[in-house]
Amino acid sequence: EFLDGATFALDQHHMRHFVDTLFSATELMAKGMLLMNADKDLLKSKKHEIIRNKFNLTAKWRHTDPRYVKLLNRLQDLRGSARYLDKDFTLSTEEASDMLGTAEDMFEALSNSAPKRYEVGGD
Repeated sequence: EFLDGATFALDQHHMRHFVDTLFSATELMAKGMLLMNADKDLLKSKKHEIIRNKFNLTAKWRHTDPRYVKLLNRLQDLRGSARYLDKDFTLSTEEASDMLGTAEDMFEALSNSAPKRYEVGGD
């Protein structure tokens, strides 16, 4: 839903909405990737920084595509000006389109790495 919302916002040239929605989508996907190797800090924390810091470490250790980490970091940097209007906000349509493409790749990677579920019983 968040990726669809970001796509809609970009199509409407609502760049602030795009950044906030794509940030939410990307952060949730990063958390999903991190949950494959969860630790207590990640499970208990409600802070954006915990996810960002741990996701940055996965790139350092080469456990994730560095484009995904770069995307999360860029979106978090843009989010304050997009959502809270606390500084100047600029984002080109070209950069936004590239960001959305990376997020779509991230979603596909997460979907492909999710554990397979099998029905139990029946026979």
